[in-house]
Amino acid sequence: MLSRISFLVALGVVATHAGKPWPVVKEELQEFLQGVVTQSSAESNNTMYQVTFLNEMGEPVQAVGGDRQWGVTRALPNDTSLVGSATKMITAAGILKLVENSQLHLEDKVSPILDPYFMMANQSTLLQYCNNDTRVANVTVRHLLHMSSGIPDFDTPGLREWQWTHPNTTNTPIDIMSSLNAKLYFEPGTFLAYSSTNYVLLGFILMVKHGHTDWTDYKQSSVLPVRPGAAYEYTEFCDVGTLSSHDSPLMNVTHGYGPTGRDWYEVSATSGWTCGNALTNTFDLAQWMWDLTHHNIIKKELFDEMMRMELISQFTSYYGLGLMALMPDPYHQTGTGIGHGGDTYGFYAYPMYNTLYNYSLAVTVNRESTDYQANIFSAANIMFAGVSEILKSAE
Repeated sequence: MLSRISFLVALGVVATHAGKPWPVVKEELQEFLQGVVTQSSAESNNTMYQVTFLNEMGEPVQAVGGDRQWGVTRALPNDTSLVGSATKMITAAGILKLVENSQLHLEDKVSPILDPYFMMANQSTLLQYCNNDTRVANVTVRHLLHMSSGIPDFDTPGLREWQWTHPNTTNTPIDIMSSLNAKLYFEPGTFLAYSSTNYVLLGFILMVKHGHTDWTDYKQSSVLPVRPGAAYEYTEFCDVGTLSSHDSPLMNVTHGYGPTGRDWYEVSATSGWTCGNALTNTFDLAQWMWDLTHHNIIKKELFDEMMRMELISQFTSYYGLGLMALMPDPYHQTGTGIGHGGDTYGFYAYPMYNTLYNYSLAVTVNRESTDYQANIFSAANIMFAGVSEILKSAE
């Protein structure tokens, strides 16, 4: 028997709208999302909430509330934000494009690929960066994608404070590796532990495989499809400069606020390079989730590899190859939300795709703190469940 989603794809239509005209459904979605955004923003010091819904109808439903700069400028639907670790989906897709083109294999060992470059750039090797832990020789491309390499995370509270006190200094990928000097947490492939260092190393692999010898020469945007309806004109990758330096009439970069109200607008936006430097908005994020899940980026066989998820205990969630289960659905009521959360200096992002009702939903906010994260996730959860309910009721 065909699954629900397979049935919809086979029909080439959306069964969820068969009983109610799309303009009516769209109006209901707009009213609901704007209501959640307005209330959430009002309850959080006018923090910007931006959301975009996208399905096969091709007409986005957008809502926005709060301030682009607290107390100064109201947010607009296409304002852009740093989306942190949501960048990892793009990096993972870039690696899988290399696999698709037979330029790389998931089981390739990482050290032989990167050590020639590391020796040239810094007279070092991956073994030396990992405090001479010989287990690093067993790390494969798959381990990096899957957070199962055991290589420690560079992203620490100490680094946050250093970046704040050195706002105009770019912490380069080589700086990141040079400061690591730590042994592996475990034997590669035996466990999962979230570490953004994995995706910095994947960036170096992309750089090398694309024939470059300088990390700024690799164009992360090369993995984005360019076609009618998917121009990604609101997406940049911040290799250099402060967040403010990327502002323009098109990008309309928002200010981002940390736990104590710090504004990261005048601080370096590189954010770990290929693990967290995408600057975009929810329109482009929702489009990315749609293109990725509908195999417009990589072929189905490789997307299925991304979906092979295992428990990552730090988040009590499941992680694949650059994808995570953001909204589990054990009772098959709302659909599972797959995507990748983003948490960076001053911002949160939740781009996801609903596996049951065939839509993408992206949420960004310009406030970030441990205490506040639960409120943001709750709002995103309410939006996800509410949208699914509206589509279900429209059947």
